[in-house]
Amino acid sequence: MGMDTVIISIISIALIITVAYSFAMETNTLVNSIHSGFFNFQKTMINKLHTDIRIGNITWNSTGYKFLKVNVENIGDTKLSDYQLWDVVVVKNNTTMYLSYGTDWSVVRIYGDFVNPNILDPMEIAQIEIREQFEKGENIILKIVTPNGVVTTQKYVVG
Repeated sequence: MGMDTVIISIISIALIITVAYSFAMETNTLVNSIHSGFFNFQKTMINKLHTDIRIGNITWNSTGYKFLKVNVENIGDTKLSDYQLWDVVVVKNNTTMYLSYGTDWSVVRIYGDFVNPNILDPMEIAQIEIREQFEKGENIILKIVTPNGVVTTQKYVVG
């Protein structure tokens, strides 16, 4: 009868050790996941702090298809690209239009683009073309948002 108690004790201790090991491993995975998430959040926030853009000159093509050309200046310290991830929003005649890259707007050229081709480096200016129809005298609000959430907004009277 004494052997039964020893066997049950060994099985119980093995089970307790297995549960404790599983708990420790899951805790380690949880801590690693939290650390990784915090590190990525910190990296994103630092990147956002170093990003700054400004809408510069806006011109209206009054002949033919009446579109806008907008200069976007990179006045921060972050290199910007992935233009398909940028958001361009135009409020015209109290109607908000979300514009799609490639069809509704695109980067036509980058002024001073000597270092990294097709990347908007600090102190460079990207000229974007907004292919919506605009008429003289229309009041518009233009909003441009980078992939990391930096926003610039400008009011403009067409013409």
